[in-house]
Amino acid sequence: MRKWMGLGVFWVGCGSAILSPTKDGDATDEESIDTAASDTDEAGDDGSGEEEPAPLENPTIQYASAVCREGTVGLWQLSLVADDPQGIQTVTGGATCEIYPVGSTDDGVIHAIDMSCDENGRCGQNYNGEDENVLCSDATSWEFHFMIMDEDGYLSTVEVVVGSVD
Repeated sequence: MRKWMGLGVFWVGCGSAILSPTKDGDATDEESIDTAASDTDEAGDDGSGEEEPAPLENPTIQYASAVCREGTVGLWQLSLVADDPQGIQTVTGGATCEIYPVGSTDDGVIHAIDMSCDENGRCGQNYNGEDENVLCSDATSWEFHFMIMDEDGYLSTVEVVVGSVD
């Protein structure tokens, strides 16, 4: 009998459920205590008394393009379409596009452009690249780094697009 009691104490000590007896002497799990489940709750409490932070709700760029208009020296049409888990209406503030030579962000940005966005998460801006020599003749030599921020200050990841000619 002592062997079984020792095994029962060991078993209970290892975090298994404690079963309370019923009227007829059989154990039931209706009133069991699960020590693993008591360490956390649905609100995100990790047992330390502090709630875990809510996941970031960053906007995402669904589509981005940088197209130099054929027949021009350096007229670029920049566009992007964004989405936001908090609602598309939160991305109307604007987006940015930074231009770099392909594969080289170390030398600094060639030009930065602020893009305006509408209530549907569509952003666009025309850019004349002649002053900075961002020309259609070497369109694939340029990277366009798009990013958008929602009204709550959350930033998207950078979407990099190589220029093309239309």
